[in-house]
Amino acid sequence: MSTPKDWFKDHFAHPPIWTFLSKLDIAIGLFQGEGDEMVPIGGVRKLEATAKKAGKSKMEFHYFNNLDHSLNIIEYFVKGNLPAGHKAIFEFIKNQTTKK
Repeated sequence: MSTPKDWFKDHFAHPPIWTFLSKLDIAIGLFQGEGDEMVPIGGVRKLEATAKKAGKSKMEFHYFNNLDHSLNIIEYFVKGNLPAGHKAIFEFIKNQTTKK
């Protein structure tokens, strides 16, 4: 798989995600597989602590044992089973879009 020219250079030039998230006051769901080798879970837990300290109560952090960076989406394509992480994403969307 190839990436567009200078994609990595641009990607790593972005400020930390908290710079963006800290300005938002909307529901945000963050879904992290504990087996994710691309995004270390320690960074996500640090982001969660920062959000809590800042009073960002509309941010929800969800962690899943034994799920990888894709939250094991391959299970859906191979076995037809939607993994727990993806079920949680759909549930989050449903909860945010259902009139109360």
